[in-house]
Amino acid sequence: MASRLADTGQRLGGGQAVVQLLENDSIRVRLGVPTTLADALTVGDTVTVESGANAYTADVFQISPNVDPATRTRDVVLRLQDGARVAYGAVVDVVIAQQVEQSGTWVPLSALGSGPNGSWRVFVPPQAGEVAPVGVEAVEVLHTRDTEAFVRGALPEGGEVVASGLHRLVPGQIVVLGAGAE
Repeated sequence: MASRLADTGQRLGGGQAVVQLLENDSIRVRLGVPTTLADALTVGDTVTVESGANAYTADVFQISPNVDPATRTRDVVLRLQDGARVAYGAVVDVVIAQQVEQSGTWVPLSALGSGPNGSWRVFVPPQAGEVAPVGVEAVEVLHTRDTEAFVRGALPEGGEVVASGLHRLVPGQIVVLGAGAE
């Protein structure tokens, strides 16, 4: 029993809860997901649930067929596997892997600089041994993870970007790639 919601001798209305019971068998997580993502899930799929610094494995237990009219999402219930230590009512992060076919390239987060009007840009160095101005290309950030970002823009195929030290460069600055530059 998690809590008592009414006192002895108290008048109750019809359907009013008196106690809150918690199941001790397995912990479940309920979340609302966009309909396109819910369509890609099936009962029994495995996902990762993160609570603080801990990550646990969970199975998709139930997928609601109804769309919530307020949030335009579908409820998905996950069942955490044995050994998970998550407090009832805690807020958790759920990691659902998706593969999306998209053209672009991965760059270090440190290579991204702010551009005009909230846009992002990267500096493109000249070819090795060439004395030329550093190029600047606008990019669109499509996805980020840990220390890198997936971007698309007018980057040359297989081209390089300046990975760090952006604060030392200005657009059009003449640079030479030194020996051992990566």
